[in-house]
Amino acid sequence: MESLPQEPASAGIAPGATTDAYSPVVSRWLIADLVLCAFNALFVLVGLVLLGSEADEGPVSILAIETAVHAGIAVFGMSANIALLRRRPSGAALAKIALAFVGAGMAVVLYEVPMRIDDPESTCPPETIVAGAAVGMAIRLTINLIWFDMVRRAQKLLRSATAHEG
Repeated sequence: MESLPQEPASAGIAPGATTDAYSPVVSRWLIADLVLCAFNALFVLVGLVLLGSEADEGPVSILAIETAVHAGIAVFGMSANIALLRRRPSGAALAKIALAFVGAGMAVVLYEVPMRIDDPESTCPPETIVAGAAVGMAIRLTINLIWFDMVRRAQKLLRSATAHEG
């Protein structure tokens, strides 16, 4: 019995990539986080505009730190999601760097809350500031823990595919 020649399984896929598909949940979360990281890129642009309009030449402002954190999340998060969606194992390492920037962003929020409470020009009651920070941090933590789990699942699939190839 004569068999037809088959196209190589890796045709059109980069070296080191795998053809195994992620579960739909993992793929959707990677795409959703890619969109969220794109929003961080927009925050960077807004931060840069605001930094450009600041007149004070004093010490590094919180706005500069927040802008740098959003830049790290955008650059490493988008790179991680794109790499993982393209089945590149390096995406998991990039995701861990992005998560470090997320942690830094959460630390900035914790640093900033007392300053906002003590701000004499604040029109917001301290309870609202604390509640807003707590709710925001809880949402941010939940989303990023789920994303980390999706990255972990993707990494596990990529490792398993690599082990089967070798």
